[in-house]
Amino acid sequence: MKQPFFSVKALVLALLAGSLAFTSCDKSGSEDPTPTQTEPAYASEEDRQNDEAFDRAIADIITHMQQDMAQVQASYTRDPDMDYARLTIEHHEAGIAIADAELRYGKHEDAKRLAERSKRAQSDSRRRLQEFLDSHRTPEPASTEEFAAFRAEMNAAIADMIQHMRTSPDTRDVDIDFAEVFKRHHQGIMKMSSIEIEFGDDDPVTDEAEMIIRNQGQEVIELSRFINKHGYPR
Repeated sequence: MKQPFFSVKALVLALLAGSLAFTSCDKSGSEDPTPTQTEPAYASEEDRQNDEAFDRAIADIITHMQQDMAQVQASYTRDPDMDYARLTIEHHEAGIAIADAELRYGKHEDAKRLAERSKRAQSDSRRRLQEFLDSHRTPEPASTEEFAAFRAEMNAAIADMIQHMRTSPDTRDVDIDFAEVFKRHHQGIMKMSSIEIEFGDDDPVTDEAEMIIRNQGQEVIELSRFINKHGYPR
């Protein structure tokens, strides 16, 4: 079990607290930016079609991510580094698909830039993790006690992420919906990465986990800034 040079849980909490600071109020000054039950009409028929197509795409992405991660969970190697890498690759696949949905259906250039940048970062991370798996084909199982703790924490983090993504706000603004569900997607991998750092011991993977916490934590803050600046549809 690797002991990181910083408190990972403290870093994750600090980054999440930073994101909450930007969503504690919307640009109109209200305390809760969640849309009311009465939502404005779509500006155009194209906007309606794009929003409905985006919603369908996100629902499918979450379902496939849940299924793919469940397959990994059902076939854990008992090696935390290998299992985290396998789970994170599936997580990144979903993130790339969410970014593609924003690039296809979104309108706001700031949101599209965030999607494009995150897509590149997750593609690079996916490649590095796959290279690790390709060069480490033999698992190094953790002790029974350590693996049980790893599995319990990781499975709980995944279940929490899926639940929060499925209940992400659904407005009539594709860009806001993208930012909200992407935040929850990122917050999930930040928690998963903190678990990897706690239980893993292969430097390439724990280093990747630390990078993911920093990079996606910063993206969570930027997504929150976008939501606060752009605002929910009124």
